[in-house]
Amino acid sequence: KKKKKLTTNTMIGQASKVVKQLTKRAIVNSQLTRGYVPPPTGKPSKNFTIQREDTAWADIPNPYIDDAPEDVFEPQHLDSKKKITLTISNQSYWVVKFEKVMEIEMVTFDEGRLGILPCHADGVYRLEPHVMKVKYSEERTDRWWIAGGLGFVYWFGPVHITGFASFKLEELDPELIQKELDICKEKMRTPNPDLRDFHQVGVTCYERMLEGFKEMEAESM
Repeated sequence: KKKKKLTTNTMIGQASKVVKQLTKRAIVNSQLTRGYVPPPTGKPSKNFTIQREDTAWADIPNPYIDDAPEDVFEPQHLDSKKKITLTISNQSYWVVKFEKVMEIEMVTFDEGRLGILPCHADGVYRLEPHVMKVKYSEERTDRWWIAGGLGFVYWFGPVHITGFASFKLEELDPELIQKELDICKEKMRTPNPDLRDFHQVGVTCYERMLEGFKEMEAESM
């Protein structure tokens, strides 16, 4: 019998579920554990009514367009003071909005590990379920668990990460991660090859999370 190949969609779908029970106990009853992250202000997004079809786009504020240079073909020079404008959304809700950062390191299906600096070439990237590093300054680097998604990079500054589930690594409990990792490894003993592949996704995701924690500990020493 021919073995089915684990598709990218299946991998991402499983990866978006593995963080469900991994948040720290202090916030276990919050909306984070249900995969819903509201805007930090707690206020719903404003609805915009389109008055005329021919000017519809003008009625919707778009910071990506507002920040773009007047002549997109004009040569640009790398400014050491220039920063990336980062937005991270968790499906329909943003968790980071227009924050200025120095550097982003993401892992993609097609390009592998990818570093993003100001004036990076335009691109749309399929993100692997992996830890993403966000460097704000020499003193601060945050790590996010992105359970797959898309990364949109604009050369004039904005970077938008759309994740199926997006959590700061520090929001997760490494003890729970290790526990779930052991459970997945045990379930991989099944004779069913499809289930083995399915649980392999969990093993891969949990191991990547723990690697992220080890990096955090090493940097803090």
